Amino acid sequence: MSLVPYIPEPLVLQIDHVDVVASPEECWEVFRHYDGNRVPIVRALWRARGLLDFRPEYRGPEFSLDHATAEGAGWHVLEDAPPRRLIIGAVGWFWLVKPSFVDVTAESFADTNPPGAAKLAFEVRIDPRASGARITAEIRVGACDEQGAATFRRYWALIAPLSHLIRRLLLKALAQELGPATEGSLEEAFPEDGRMGARVQITDSVDIDAPPAVVWPWVQKLGAPPRPRFEVLDCEPERSLLLAHRSDLEAGEQVPFDAPIPERWWGTTWAFVLVPLAGHRTRLLVRVRLDFTPDWLQPLAASFLPPVHHFVERRQLARLKEAAEA
Repeated sequence: MSLVPYIPEPLVLQIDHVDVVASPEECWEVFRHYDGNRVPIVRALWRARGLLDFRPEYRGPEFSLDHATAEGAGWHVLEDAPPRRLIIGAVGWFWLVKPSFVDVTAESFADTNPPGAAKLAFEVRIDPRASGARITAEIRVGACDEQGAATFRRYWALIAPLSHLIRRLLLKALAQELGPATEGSLEEAFPEDGRMGARVQITDSVDIDAPPAVVWPWVQKLGAPPRPRFEVLDCEPERSLLLAHRSDLEAGEQVPFDAPIPERWWGTTWAFVLVPLAGHRTRLLVRVRLDFTPDWLQPLAASFLPPVHHFVERRQLARLKEAAEA
């Protein structure tokens, strides 16, 4: 089961993943009891927020799924299917200094709607891959009524960046412990990388419960207006799409991508590859490559662009996934 039956119309939908060389069984054993306090930044963020104090009876140093779903913690296990899937959820008022929750079960979660409250469902899914496994974390937040929606949106505007950062840091830490997968298979998936060098390269992906024929129209829309300045360099329907843009920085205008390269310029390629999966599913791989002059832009671009792009791209892919699966 997915999170859709629990929160069919989310206010927030975020999906992140990491690929590792460990087996699904090894991944399950590590993540299921993983203590997030082992990551210093995560420990500092959670303690600053005070989330470890929402259970008066708990003052221990550990932060894990075991403690989050302990009796009286407010979170409840909605589905536990080792070694493939764990879904937990909570209904309540998350924005209070000491958050308040109502008791729910997997059966009552969708229909429990106390006034002014919101509900959150969090899934960790482990899918086997040829060279290991993929760990995917998905979060959905819904509102119990209009008052709850309005209050949660204000709360989310404040904590969204930190909340997403915490999940990404935890996934990165898990990948380091389990062995991060190499990008060899991804290099083969993007044969058009040779069209331009790259000072910055950013790759994302999402698994979609729909075949490539259904996903393809939504991929095409990404290159349509309001992005008319991207050229289509290559297109294989239902398989791949390569977009590109190059600007002459001195003239302040776009130049044809295959024209002579200006002295000062900025270039981007944006590639989409659709990989068919078993069960009429699709893995959408997305890669952005950036190259430019002058050289002094390199440290700034390498530090600033990847986290910003990942944040925007993840939201974009989540919306595409939801639209294609609908």
